[in-house]
Amino acid sequence: MKKQFLLLDVDKPLAIVTATSEKKAVHNYAVENINLDSFRKYIHSTDYNYGLLNLFYYDKNGKYLRKLSDNITVAPEEFDIKDIDILTSILDNVTENIKVFWEDKPKLAKEYLNKLERSQFENLPLSKIFTDEFYIETFKKLISRGIWFQDFSVIEITNASYQQIFNDNRP
Repeated sequence: MKKQFLLLDVDKPLAIVTATSEKKAVHNYAVENINLDSFRKYIHSTDYNYGLLNLFYYDKNGKYLRKLSDNITVAPEEFDIKDIDILTSILDNVTENIKVFWEDKPKLAKEYLNKLERSQFENLPLSKIFTDEFYIETFKKLISRGIWFQDFSVIEITNASYQQIFNDNRP
């Protein structure tokens, strides 16, 4: 049976979605939002300081990128690129982090790695053509991990004639 769900970010309503379950409501919301310019820009960015790729630049000691000031960021390019061990370690960690991110969908990790490798090999922007499944599943992961929205939640709307959604405990 279909129900209605209110999707929120903190206290800001995002959408009302009709679906059979909360999980399906989130899926439907993802399907409707994967073409947003801001989302596509985030996914396609190869900037180490922004976007999906930025999520993978870390090792057991933390992020490779460190903000030294508002204008100075230590990035992988600034490491001694002649030190093949450092570069190999960075690439191995990034690859492993990508696989962990999509551990429940390894074919999506492979898709991202293939596009990333091709774009770096050919010195081109990250290919803007991923499968719909890639975009949808990635959107859902970014939501569930608190990356795309600050505090995403789903509330089932009941059939009652009145349903309080927010309670700010005012006197």
